[in-house]
Amino acid sequence: MHYLLTTLTDTLPKNNSLLTNFIWSRGVEEESRTSSTLNLAHTWLKDCSEKHEVCQKIIKSNTQLPTRVIDVNGPHLKITKGLTGKYTALSYCWGQDSHTHLKLIKNKLDAFQGNIPWVELPQTLKDAIFVTRGLGIPFLWIDALCIIQDDREDWRTEAACMNDVYRNAVVTLFAADSASASQGFLSNRMVKPEVALSLSDPESRIESSEIFVTYASSEDSDSANHETRLLGGNPGPWSTRGWTLQEYLSATSGIFFTKHQMSWYCPTCVVKEDGEYVDLLKEQAEEIALTLKGTYRHMNLTEISTRWVVLTQMKQVYLKDISDQIYHKLLLDEFHEIVNDFLHRLFTFHSDKLAATAGVARIMEENLKLQGVCSIYYAGLWSSNWVSGLQWESNHNRNFLCHSMISKKESSNAPSWSWASIVNAVYSRNVIKQSFLTQIQSPIADDQERFNPTGHLVLKFNAPLVYLSDMWMKIHSQEDGNIAQENPGILAFEKILREILCLDASDSERYLGTEFAQKHEPYAGQQFAVIKVSLSQNWIRPGPDDYDSSQSSPTSIDTDSTSLSVAEASHIFYLILESVQHYQGAFRRVASFELQ
Repeated sequence: MHYLLTTLTDTLPKNNSLLTNFIWSRGVEEESRTSSTLNLAHTWLKDCSEKHEVCQKIIKSNTQLPTRVIDVNGPHLKITKGLTGKYTALSYCWGQDSHTHLKLIKNKLDAFQGNIPWVELPQTLKDAIFVTRGLGIPFLWIDALCIIQDDREDWRTEAACMNDVYRNAVVTLFAADSASASQGFLSNRMVKPEVALSLSDPESRIESSEIFVTYASSEDSDSANHETRLLGGNPGPWSTRGWTLQEYLSATSGIFFTKHQMSWYCPTCVVKEDGEYVDLLKEQAEEIALTLKGTYRHMNLTEISTRWVVLTQMKQVYLKDISDQIYHKLLLDEFHEIVNDFLHRLFTFHSDKLAATAGVARIMEENLKLQGVCSIYYAGLWSSNWVSGLQWESNHNRNFLCHSMISKKESSNAPSWSWASIVNAVYSRNVIKQSFLTQIQSPIADDQERFNPTGHLVLKFNAPLVYLSDMWMKIHSQEDGNIAQENPGILAFEKILREILCLDASDSERYLGTEFAQKHEPYAGQQFAVIKVSLSQNWIRPGPDDYDSSQSSPTSIDTDSTSLSVAEASHIFYLILESVQHYQGAFRRVASFELQ
């Protein structure tokens, strides 16, 4: 068991004190709605805008306001009409009781411009207004009050701008521990128990009665990543929701509110209310060096967000000497890591998935375009990398989601070739050695349809194809001699397919977790085909033990270290397609599998 030495609020040992080797933390007030807490948040914001050289280049001080914002001095809704100014944004969970909360709807648009009834606001929204006022910022953006919730076209238009809303905010407020908007995020903190310790230093102004011993939790560890520190060691509901990932990655700076304390986050640092300081510039240099040597197989949110900041906001600091080809590869690899994290999150509506990642995709497309790379985004995949983009599969470890989502009978707006077409997709991370797809024709769609489609997006290509027998889904009897004579391997091959798709299994839960169960739409005379997509090998990526951080700095990165070790075993990636009724010659993807 480990312990920490802490001091009273607002006191830390002087730099020349012997106690600085032992005391780096100060006590946190139990009450969060105090002037001292707001003053501290205001100090963080001021330091970032005036003292952080990197942040000054990234964070805009005065930008065009979103279509609608909340004037916190009312509060009332303001139609901005292209005005510029400063505003905060709120990232939070709506909660299971969201149907009872006050929202902007068509018949309240005029009334809200005069006054938003304070007594009807959920507590989280009240807290956001309170903090924004305390920071001296006039405007606040909250989705529930700034998007017309019963106007599908307005929602679709505003959702497409979500990344700009969070990217251009002076600071984003993250209600990290609130499961519902009704809970609020400025409740009393869970202060750790303390025991007084007799310890003094003649060089310090701190007296022995002000030194305490408290239990050290996981977020206090030297090895804790800044995600753990920001979220208080035990990630709450906010970190499991689908929409919040895009909000987090789009925001340039943020204040996290947890049940333990408040923390600041920006590209330069993480600072906690208890006094802990994390130098993110150093972590970014180490992370990008690891990236260029080969990425991790499974990245946590901290590694993903750190790399995202480097690739999209700080390329000229860390990556100005790498080729466009390497940058393109790094950014696409990062996108697949983001998607994998994103696909483990929860959604009230399965159809929101593409809208909730459109902002990240727009930022990526902008960065690739600046580098002269032509790669167009289509509903989750990239035109420069169709083959790799198709190599996702259903994740059987998330079957519990399939029960709840499929029972709603909610149809997805995503094309069948997109990972957003099922509730439990996951990307395999392989090195593609050979592609079997030729003459690929990207879908025809405008900018809005590409990011969040409402109609059909058709992907065309040539590939090796084999039609399955009419009986392939059924267990063949020994009397099916004609099939065996025509193609001796067909029975064995179709048996493998039935096993992969769990068609022979009595476990209905496992079957529900398959892509096939979620997408199969049978009709009389339906055809099925298998196409060969690629030859791949498993990626072996160096871990942190393979990297010496003392040998790297922002100005000394080995840009030639891009080789990856690859396992000997190769496998072929296949797709199973089924014909679509009433659309002659059209097929939908219904499953995938790999064979060595």
